[in-house]
Amino acid sequence: MGQLYAKMRGSIPSNAALVPEMTDATEQFKWVAQDIASLSASYNVLDVALEASVAEAYLNMGVEVLNRTKTPEEAMQFIRETALAAKAKMAS
Repeated sequence: MGQLYAKMRGSIPSNAALVPEMTDATEQFKWVAQDIASLSASYNVLDVALEASVAEAYLNMGVEVLNRTKTPEEAMQFIRETALAAKAKMAS
């Protein structure tokens, strides 16, 4: 089912065991799926490592990119703008 999900949705499935057997997936997609599958735990520390608005921008834009409603370039531009605004606010 994970392989079918990846093929139909173009998204990384929760169980990526059969992704390497996909014939129509790019090598980059296969590598990312296997890399994520190799993790033993998830690490979501942006909210403690960054200023709150910047962490929120990263998390929200990650969702936008995964949903394909924003390109990675659009997401990074938004994150940069948010980070610069936060930096300016902290300086004043």
